[in-house]
Amino acid sequence: MTVAFQEDGWVRVPYDGPELGVVEIGIGEDQPVTWKPAFLDTVGTVRYAQVRPFGVAAGTTPRVWLRTNGAAVLIGRLGEIGSERRRR
Repeated sequence: MTVAFQEDGWVRVPYDGPELGVVEIGIGEDQPVTWKPAFLDTVGTVRYAQVRPFGVAAGTTPRVWLRTNGAAVLIGRLGEIGSERRRR
């Protein structure tokens, strides 16, 4: 299961999609109107789509969406448990 989380100043979503294409992240309860281009990065052995936080009020857990080449998918709430990611 994929989870979105905030770490090191980024909202990160594990990503295993195509390298070439348009990858965006949106934050909001419903499918977002505002999408930010995601930066693809590898941390350790895990590849992430990530953006700097936007539209996130302190103490809230908004929904995070991932859009690849126009196809949007709800990832879940920011920080929601469900992945097998381990901290080192």
